Amino acid sequence: VYISGNGKNGVIGYIVSFVKIHIVFLRQIILPQIGVDGQKAIRESKILLIGAGGLGLPCAQSLVAAGVGQLTILDDDLIELSNLQRQILFCEGDVGKNKALTAALRLKEQNSDVIVEGIKENLNSFNARNYISAHDIVIDGSDNFSTKFLINDACLLERKPWVYGSVSRFEGQIALFNGNSKSCYRCLYERPPRIKIENCAEQGILGAVTGIVANYQALEALKYLISLQDVKNISSQVGALHVFDFMALEQRGLLISKRENCLCANPDHIELRYEPTACETNFRRTWSEFTNDMNQKILFDVRTPKEFQDGHHSEGRMWQDEYTGHINSIGQVYLYCLSGARAKQKCIELRKRGISAFYIGEYRDFSLPLDQPSDRFTTFCADSR
Repeated sequence: VYISGNGKNGVIGYIVSFVKIHIVFLRQIILPQIGVDGQKAIRESKILLIGAGGLGLPCAQSLVAAGVGQLTILDDDLIELSNLQRQILFCEGDVGKNKALTAALRLKEQNSDVIVEGIKENLNSFNARNYISAHDIVIDGSDNFSTKFLINDACLLERKPWVYGSVSRFEGQIALFNGNSKSCYRCLYERPPRIKIENCAEQGILGAVTGIVANYQALEALKYLISLQDVKNISSQVGALHVFDFMALEQRGLLISKRENCLCANPDHIELRYEPTACETNFRRTWSEFTNDMNQKILFDVRTPKEFQDGHHSEGRMWQDEYTGHINSIGQVYLYCLSGARAKQKCIELRKRGISAFYIGEYRDFSLPLDQPSDRFTTFCADSR
């Protein structure tokens, strides 16, 4: 290979980079299953990580340490004090900051050769295919069923592999799906749960558990990138579910059978949508959150025509029932009224129809002049009515 010039992009830069790579990753390269070719495959990989929480962060740290080429992190959540017990990349001074952006800064310090991009955004039915198609593999660091089903369906459409992960108390699950019609997440769970299932905040979680499961996810991703799956071993096959009981220190592998009439049999007919579950109850938003939401969105006023005529939000449009069948392609749907009570009822109704809707739970009287004190964004809990 002929390399012209000196400096960072010339001969000297190439030599420095070559030497650094072999020093940092020597203990990986000398593994016969990896070698120089395997490390090259890792270095050229582009990975999409959905969620920068208890699963996402330890997984990201292992991937960056392994020398992946590019890591994109999606998460619009903010760091809370209660996160620090298991999201050990963060510290107390990070509370209140965005998770994806903060994680990206820390990870760049860990390995400056890796391109790490944090995006203050959640995966939704409108951005999923664009993000997933631009990467080689997707890793699920989400904490809700709706996102996992969305990842599954989008990966089927784009024929992309993804690594599923979940935790519950002292138990964990992971699986690698390769985006083809062999089997998928819906073969394991056909649809999101219709009953309320406790989340980590309600049932508890130990940071060491999320860390172990996350590192298994990172390992499966790396093995896939360098083609280390063993078709003779269930625990190493694509489409196998790994179930962990960390109290008993037991693990078992189960091959996921293809479900009859599953969507993965004909993925081109999949219609992407965010499917809400009974577990998701926090659909209340503030006016500030609506303003700061940079996703594609639309605002509906669910008050009476007379109230709308007397005054309404500059972006608001009067709700019509015939919109129900057409708004899935618009983006995030926001609903508002005077106090939030009527908006909440309409939000629940739309959610049951599979529409990603939120309601504004703050009192605001648009019939009053903007300079009147009563028109300030006073927080009002519509749930109490």
